Amino acid sequence: MPITPLILALAPLAPFSAGAEPSTPPAALSLQDKPPMNVWTGAVNASAIFTDGNTETRSANAAADAQYRREHDRTTLGAFWNYQDDKSGVLQRRTGARAQYDYFFSEKNYAFAQTSIENDKQADLARRWILGAGAGRQFIEDAVHKVSAELGLSWFDEHFNNSADHDFFAARGAYKWDWVINKAWTFFHGAEIYRPSRTSRTCTPRWTRASRSSSARRCSPRASGSWTGTTRPPPARRAWTTATS
Repeated sequence: MPITPLILALAPLAPFSAGAEPSTPPAALSLQDKPPMNVWTGAVNASAIFTDGNTETRSANAAADAQYRREHDRTTLGAFWNYQDDKSGVLQRRTGARAQYDYFFSEKNYAFAQTSIENDKQADLARRWILGAGAGRQFIEDAVHKVSAELGLSWFDEHFNNSADHDFFAARGAYKWDWVINKAWTFFHGAEIYRPSRTSRTCTPRWTRASRSSSARRCSPRASGSWTGTTRPPPARRAWTTATS
């Protein structure tokens, strides 16, 4: 029986913090401590998997996230890339970028505006552009936990390679949770769902979850995953779309 070796190459996560850092870190995190202010924070990670034997495949993923928090506003940026191929050709190529701006009109409540763009070969999606706005509630934001929820309205502009294009409005709901487990590791989880107008049958849920290093003095690997689905794929693609990074 042929044996199929598996080679996994996981690039270390490179967390970063651009700005002044205290010379002496606190001995322990306190629930009263505020998150980093007036400084860019974020992470970059990449991974690759190669298989050889009966089945020869290659896959690679990369993602980057950054956030800048001030007393009354917050800017969040992100991008990702997923790729997979085998002897038959390219199986999946998915890329995207997003940006969101939050303005806090009180300690816990904020208004937001966001935009994102992506493409997905497996779903026959040439381009999906989303532009949205709404309101959010920051339930917890300290040095240990960040918990928030959002409601809003988004506009979709979808272009497919082999089927009709679509544009429509959709209601959006989302939540995010970050948990600093210790000085070295952070766990975060998020989900969002879009419910379109009655004239459209699409319902697009998405979730992300990961653990990452929160220390800027060393690199550590990150385990992460994301999932995106739609109940109205183009006629030639009756399948859910998945991606991991």
